[in-house]
Amino acid sequence: MFLRIDYLVLAITNENMLKKILSIFITVAFIANSYSQSGCPGCNIDNTCQKTRDVTICPPALPDACFNAPYSEDLTFYVPKDMDYQGTAITLGSIQLVSITNVPAGMSWELNDPSGLYSVTAPAIRGCIKICGTPTVFGTFYITVTVNANVTSPISTSRTQSFTLPLIVKNCGGGNPFFSYNTNVGCDTLGVDFEGLYSAAAPKQTEFEWDFGNGTTGTGKTPAKVMYSQPDTYLVTLNTKFYDLTLDSVTATVTGDWFCGDIEEPNYPIVGCTGLPDPQFKFTSGNATMSASYKSDTRTAKWSASDLLQSGKPFRLKDQANVIKFEDYDPTSANDDGGTTALLISAPGIYTYTTNSPNGGGVSGSIYIGKTLDTVYSFTDTVFVNPLPPATVINYIPDTVLCGNNEVVLSVYDGYRYTWYKNDTSVIPLEVDSFYTIAGDPYIVIDTISTIRVEISDTVTGCIQKTENISVRQMPPIPGFIEYSGIYQSDATTIVAEQGYNYQWLLDGLPIAGADSFLFNPPVDGNYSCIFTNASGCVDTSNVVAFVVSGIGEIKDFSNLVQVMPNPSNGSLTLYVASSEAETMRVSIYNNMGQELRNEIVTRTGNSFKKFFDLQNFAAGNYVFHLNLNGQSATKRFMIAK
Repeated sequence: MFLRIDYLVLAITNENMLKKILSIFITVAFIANSYSQSGCPGCNIDNTCQKTRDVTICPPALPDACFNAPYSEDLTFYVPKDMDYQGTAITLGSIQLVSITNVPAGMSWELNDPSGLYSVTAPAIRGCIKICGTPTVFGTFYITVTVNANVTSPISTSRTQSFTLPLIVKNCGGGNPFFSYNTNVGCDTLGVDFEGLYSAAAPKQTEFEWDFGNGTTGTGKTPAKVMYSQPDTYLVTLNTKFYDLTLDSVTATVTGDWFCGDIEEPNYPIVGCTGLPDPQFKFTSGNATMSASYKSDTRTAKWSASDLLQSGKPFRLKDQANVIKFEDYDPTSANDDGGTTALLISAPGIYTYTTNSPNGGGVSGSIYIGKTLDTVYSFTDTVFVNPLPPATVINYIPDTVLCGNNEVVLSVYDGYRYTWYKNDTSVIPLEVDSFYTIAGDPYIVIDTISTIRVEISDTVTGCIQKTENISVRQMPPIPGFIEYSGIYQSDATTIVAEQGYNYQWLLDGLPIAGADSFLFNPPVDGNYSCIFTNASGCVDTSNVVAFVVSGIGEIKDFSNLVQVMPNPSNGSLTLYVASSEAETMRVSIYNNMGQELRNEIVTRTGNSFKKFFDLQNFAAGNYVFHLNLNGQSATKRFMIAK
């Protein structure tokens, strides 16, 4: 694609400039065949967006969108009326949006000028495009935008161009109030990272029980990545369980005689402490206190779960910071103080403690903390693994080797969206069908191999099937002049072919055995032609020479009567033909690619034809005069050297 301005002999061909001018409109490509859609009002123009004598857009590219997530972006474009390129001043008149195709579903956009026509006034214009919506498919979308640009200087001209711009719609993850995932939609196979979100405040315990819907289960807040190995719809369930910590049992061993000296356990001189303690305790957690009954006359005691019930239920911890206080129960006198200690309890398990009595000694032992289910929250979400479009290979008709103007049609099955690539990474603009036609290049001079592949996209799921590359070889063709002047009769016995090829001579269209030289002596009258094959394997068939063995008078080719003077020349030359057989002669000039450059009638002067040609505007190279005179033909090569 290019912007071409013809100004006298000045030719400016600049694809990048037009792309720069028009690229500001590519990003509006979120709906086909209209200028705007409602639903994206309030576009804010960035008045700081500008660039000296150049087009720019702010920000310079669209950010990625997220599948099934709201998207909104304001884009400001700045277009100066006058700009420079390689010393040439270009004046822009207007830009018109023509059409937009191949956009992701769920998106809409709005221009600050709903008409889509922007007249570029001095010194510059700014416009705004708001893009918004919620894409309902994911993948890479090659949006195609067609725009018409009008240039008013150096001359008035316009050009319609189409461009492609990738917009990536990613699966950015999601979730629900109870668990999140990095993705829940994929193609063919999918790996998903899950995370539980809802946890109870300490000292409550939280446990996560996962059923991933694919025959596997898991535990923990962040289980290992879960693999879904085939297309299907999977129901993922998380049971989030909250547990209370409970006081399940306590053991105690009393040390020292801190309980002695009262009526119940008297302390006599010489005899000392008599009697045994009656240990009991109070366990405080937050604002709740549990008082355990005493154990009679023992230095070692154990309170089981049934001893520790409160209103018939296990005692539930309210805090991680807890206190246990021991006493010796005395029914008549005041209880004796066995000491107090703090306990930090964060999970089920066995916790040891030691208290110190003010009277010496104390109590040591273990506390057994269990858990009791409090609440279960169950939530189910869905993972979608969609199938890829069917695997396939690229078909071709007729061949992947091209010569001259031949073409090959590459194709796959119908019913999807298609993006064709050349040499693996370059998107081929405007090729969005299930087939792609490659035309041979008649001007190619060396073998060229291109690799072609296609991405087949499901428009509903966004899943993409990628084909393998197929190689297409374009080879230098047989020059076009071979078809009309590749062979000629040089004398009464010989037909000569253009040299530098492999040959197969034909008589009346049928191969002649052993006739494979550039010189051929026909044995009989007939219509002779030749198949030319070049070093690349390209093939073409020459013109036909009607050969008569009977003698010189029947020669149909009069090339020996033709002169070009001077040869080589700078383009100023004279064609001379020594013949008086007709009043007029048709003269055609061809280049080495077989393109006809000039065609005119020359009138005989006296007994010959003489014509001066001014070809100084021709490029240096080899050319051919092709002459038709009274049913006869002749060719004459000449060279222009500069």
